[in-house]
Amino acid sequence: MDSFTSSRTGYQLTRRSVRLRLGGSIHDPTDPVGRLLFNVLAMVAEFESDLIRMRTREGMKVAKAKGRLRGK
Repeated sequence: MDSFTSSRTGYQLTRRSVRLRLGGSIHDPTDPVGRLLFNVLAMVAEFESDLIRMRTREGMKVAKAKGRLRGK
């Protein structure tokens, strides 16, 4: 997820009046704290996605070196 996608997603959530509930607190994505939390969650999601991609490439490299990777 790039910054444009997360911004667009944030806009769509705001338009639908979505709120984030964490630990009993409700955060509105239109206020500063809510925007911060939504952005932090988007960054964590992007980080996780990058880790999955990196691990997949590493696994494919190892499989290819062992002759177990077929296809491209």
